[in-house]
Amino acid sequence: MLGKLALLAVSMLLGLVLAEGGLRAYFRSKGVGRGDVQELLQRSKEADNRELEWTGLFGLVEPSPYPDVVYQIRPDLEGTFRGQELRTNSHGMRSPEVSSEKPPGTFRIVGLGDSHMFGWGVAQGETYLEVLQQRLNEIPGDERRFEVLNFSAPGYSTVMEIAFFEHRALDFDPDLVIVHFFGYDFVAPLFLEDQ
Repeated sequence: MLGKLALLAVSMLLGLVLAEGGLRAYFRSKGVGRGDVQELLQRSKEADNRELEWTGLFGLVEPSPYPDVVYQIRPDLEGTFRGQELRTNSHGMRSPEVSSEKPPGTFRIVGLGDSHMFGWGVAQGETYLEVLQQRLNEIPGDERRFEVLNFSAPGYSTVMEIAFFEHRALDFDPDLVIVHFFGYDFVAPLFLEDQ
């Protein structure tokens, strides 16, 4: 029995070493080495957006000034993403332009999530947070104005979403926070994977 356990432990260790070596070789072949994520994000920030058509995250994201957030959506973009219209406001949200100061009589909802909440492949105005805002503002007899702010970004994990909330979204004085949790929140962020 002891021999079988030792063989299992050695096999697992060998498998992990091979996986690590394979991943390092893969990322090296793509020009990504240790510490190069920030370099790629900087290149994404400086990408020429005259084409204004994105299929992946390159050109759509920029480095975050907060290390625990890693990256964020670039502000003031307009074009197509995955074949659908996309606009970001001056805060880098896929939401209409808003002031960080909440207007009186406004109930403000902040959405934090990954590509699903961001609206991957969904047209502008059709993300579920924009639909939520529209429906809340159509409630008869409710005098409040609802603002639903989309702070989501493809590839964000729950840890990144919480950090983004603490650093940026909290400044918008939300009354309610919606966190989109998905199975990918248990694995490495998507920005580390080949798009």
